[in-house]
Formats: sequence, structure tokens, C-alpha cells
Amino acid sequence: MKVIYGIGRLKLNKPSCVSVGVFDGLHRGHQAIIKKTVSLAKKRKLLSVILTFSPHPDSIVKSRKKSPLLISLKHRISILSCLGVDVCVIARFNSSFRKISAKNFISDILIRKCHMEYLVASRNFIFGKNKMGKAALLKALAREFNFKVYFQKDLMFKGKVISSTLIRLLIRRGDLEKASDLLGRRVEVVGTVVGGDSRGRKLGFPTANIDPHHEVIPPRGVYLVEAWLANKKLPGLANIGLRPTFKKENKEIIEIHLLNFKKNIYFKDLRIVFLKKLRSEKKFKKRSSLIEQINQDIQQAKSFFSV
Repeated sequence: MKVIYGIGRLKLNKPSCVSVGVFDGLHRGHQAIIKKTVSLAKKRKLLSVILTFSPHPDSIVKSRKKSPLLISLKHRISILSCLGVDVCVIARFNSSFRKISAKNFISDILIRKCHMEYLVASRNFIFGKNKMGKAALLKALAREFNFKVYFQKDLMFKGKVISSTLIRLLIRRGDLEKASDLLGRRVEVVGTVVGGDSRGRKLGFPTANIDPHHEVIPPRGVYLVEAWLANKKLPGLANIGLRPTFKKENKEIIEIHLLNFKKNIYFKDLRIVFLKKLRSEKKFKKRSSLIEQINQDIQQAKSFFSV
């Protein structure tokens, strides 16, 4: 997949089938749109093009109430590539981009730069300055500029439309199973291994501290996880919390203990897939009690992973 950063660098030389959106989370609803874009492009011998945004438009439009990200831009690009997209365009969403009218967005960007022949969108797709671009205007612009629009039906889950907002709520509540159903994959945290205070190592259980690339993470507690280092799967335990047995942290810490693994992975990126919650965060009166509990957690993990 070709990745183009910035509208200024966008100039395709082949007709395309396009879909536009933030696609935060790339949940099952988003995946249906992407897959339809790819399949239509193949059928019509067009380029499949996804135009997405960074930062999230809410950070500009709703500066005091921005939507926390489910996945990072890097992770978004990775999933789009796996879905078979030909070209991913990253448009920088800023105050200038926000002022582009709905008609100019279609004519100047999608038609002139992308040579769009098909647009795949949801029924509630909104675009352009002051959110003036809606389904009725889109149909009128399709007639004016001679392109076709395919409206993808919303996917439902127990009577509710699958949305990033609903998934954020479920993850924060700790309902990871339902969130996974809506995502179409397990809940994940992607981040970089950074230095810590070596608290786990001093207790006899070395951990990797994770600086997450996005903002929505599961509730505090201990979880069975699969950690992916590049293409290598590593079984382990994740602890999310304030480490209340010791000096309480000012913010939540994500620590990973990898089973039977001793390599230095500082500054490497890890993708942490949450499989099962073992227990909630707990404050222990004695250091020895904490060590005993961690040993029990590790034994449960070893039994679960058969290692």
C-alpha cells in the first residue's frame, strides 16, 4: 500500500474508488466500507483510495472536547494495508482544511487529485465547511461531476449502530468482550517500551513499561495478554494501574511481564492484545503478599498459555 502524507503531495494518475473518514478503531462498520471500496475498485479496475485525517477533526472542531483515539495513526495504516487498500492519503486536518467547502472538497481534492469515479460512504457521511455536505448534496455533486456514490448500510449490534463512541465506552467500562465483537478483533494497546523505575525487576518480575500511542485503554487490573514484537508473538501479563502498594502514581502505568523472555526491548513498539482479565487492581499491606499474588498470576498465565 502506498501512503501519501499531505494533500499537497497527492496526485494520482489512475481513476479511483475512494472512501473518506477518520476510521478511528477501524471497527466492523469501517471495515465494511473499506472492503466495499477495495472490491468495487477491483471490479472496475480502479485504484482503491482511503483518505483519512490526522489529527482527529474533533481536536480542531471541538478543541475542548476532543475524541480520544482508539488506535494510533500508525496502527490505522497497518490495518488498512492488511485490508488490501492501494493508496492511503493522510490529510492534515487544521483550521485551513476545515474551511474547504463541501463542493470544493469533492471537485478540488477527490475529482482533480484522486480522479475519483466511485465514492463509498455511510448514509450519515458529512463533509465540508460547517458540515454542509450530506447525502442530498453528495447526490447532487455526483450528478454534476459525473461520479457514482455507493452508500454502505450501517452495521448494527443488538439494536445499536456500531460506532467508535460506543466502543470507547465499552473499553472504559471493561466490557472487552463486547468491544471486541464490535471491533472485529480483540482490544489492543499499541505503545513503545520506555524506561521505568525497575520496580518489577526489584520484586523479581521484570516488566516492560509501555507508553501508549493512543488514549483509550482498559480499566485497571491484571490481564492475560499476547504481546506482538514485530511478527513475534509473546505470551505475558499486563498490569494497568497506579501501583497502590507503593507510592501512588499520578497517572496509570501499563506494565508487561513477558513469560520466558529476557531480551532488551527498550524503545521497541509492542502491540498488546488483551485476552482475559485475571483480577482488579489491589493494594497489598506487605511486599511479600504482593510477591505471592504475582507468583499466582504468573502460574495462571503459564497454565493458560501452556508454557
